[in-house]
Amino acid sequence: MYNEVNKLANGLKELGVKKGDRVTIYMPMIIEAIAAILACSRIGAIHNVVFSGFTSSALASRINDCNSKVIITTDGYYRRGKYVNLLSIVREAKKLSKIDHILIYQYKKRIERDDEIIINDILDDENSCKCEMMNAEDPLFILYTSGTTGKPKGVLHVHGGFMTFAAQQAAYLIDLKKDDILFWPADIGWITGQTWSVYGSLLIGATTILYDGAPDYPKHDHWFDIIDEHRVTIFGTAPTAIRLFMKYDITHKLDSLRILASTGESINKNEWLWYLKNIGRDRCPIMNLSGGTEIGGAILSPLPIMELEPCTVGGPVPGVDADVFDDNGNSIIGEKGYLVIKQPWPAMTRGLWNDPERYIEIYWSRFKDVWFHGDYASIDKGLWYLHGRVDDVIKVAGHRIASAEIEAVITEHPNVQEAAAIGIPDEVKGEAIILYVVKKDHVSKEELKRYIASKVGKIAMPKEVIFVNELPKTRTGKIMRRVLRAKF
Repeated sequence: MYNEVNKLANGLKELGVKKGDRVTIYMPMIIEAIAAILACSRIGAIHNVVFSGFTSSALASRINDCNSKVIITTDGYYRRGKYVNLLSIVREAKKLSKIDHILIYQYKKRIERDDEIIINDILDDENSCKCEMMNAEDPLFILYTSGTTGKPKGVLHVHGGFMTFAAQQAAYLIDLKKDDILFWPADIGWITGQTWSVYGSLLIGATTILYDGAPDYPKHDHWFDIIDEHRVTIFGTAPTAIRLFMKYDITHKLDSLRILASTGESINKNEWLWYLKNIGRDRCPIMNLSGGTEIGGAILSPLPIMELEPCTVGGPVPGVDADVFDDNGNSIIGEKGYLVIKQPWPAMTRGLWNDPERYIEIYWSRFKDVWFHGDYASIDKGLWYLHGRVDDVIKVAGHRIASAEIEAVITEHPNVQEAAAIGIPDEVKGEAIILYVVKKDHVSKEELKRYIASKVGKIAMPKEVIFVNELPKTRTGKIMRRVLRAKF
């Protein structure tokens, strides 16, 4: 890896890439993608990793926003046995952007190239490349994340703060050590992949396993084959994948595992207990982390030495001064409030690329000199819990009800696999609740309405229950509520 990184770094310098230049990386989860990230870091270039499942227009918008002149890609890859032609997407994106150079890692034996550069053609035998001297506050990477307005946010992270935080979190939150083998199949186009699979694990000196493909292909238990075969000690995933695996009996040994992790979205009690029993074998603690791209890792997490309750996110991680505020900015315990951070932390984003006003509006306009994260949280007997996004609240007859609260209750019903609650305009109540449900087994709409009313209260009874085969989701597994609202 060291030699490959140095060779690519030299190749980039030969093309004129220098400190501060932006380089877009559009690749699947392969070792060459990690080499590209580290090569950029080595010469002081700012890497902009774009998820390889995005379209040409999404890719072009990110290239243009950060004014990237070079893109590193591969001609294609296979997913579920079908070839995905990445190069054709990049060529379409080039028509919409001002890319100077397209560098290709050759996957197939022959490529009919246009004016692209095959990476092997710019690599020489020189295995050393002097590191660019960097200040702690020099930019390391830009990572685009979804925004409520639809325009992606270019989140900026710096060398000193992000790397310090990634190493610290890997060591403290999942107890990662040099002799550990980490398997956290999260794409490098998202912050989870960057924090844990790339920087965190490599800074610790641990082994990290990359996985390119779908979680249930070529068979549903493929991930667990990997865990047993490679003696994985720490495994991380998202509740979306857990729900997928809950349909099957997991018969693998999994005796090498010592810690589990979950992040990306809220996990409900049934999912948490299944994960603990069937993957953790009732002995591996679950580190249920919550953070974000802007955070550079986790805000809240249990620690491996804690006694855990289902679904808890533990508490503030080392170095993060988190709190729960009421509407007036007062700290509260025992009731639901706003998740905030009162002091800077190492990996705090240094801003949104080319959009300082939006940065102030999103994170700093709610409370004076306090970071507003946009989540509801509560503290109960010393443990912290999340209650959904602030912008996912339904106001019924003056009563504020979080979508996450309704969803957490209804998924405890034995015949409900998954659910999503939205609010729609109502002439009498202001808003009414619509509940989308993926069933496990036969259950009536009226039964589910009564169930919600009995568990939450009549005020939370849905106006309508709609059965669906699946819920629309983003690439990271978050429910696309705007799609569900579009029907109304």
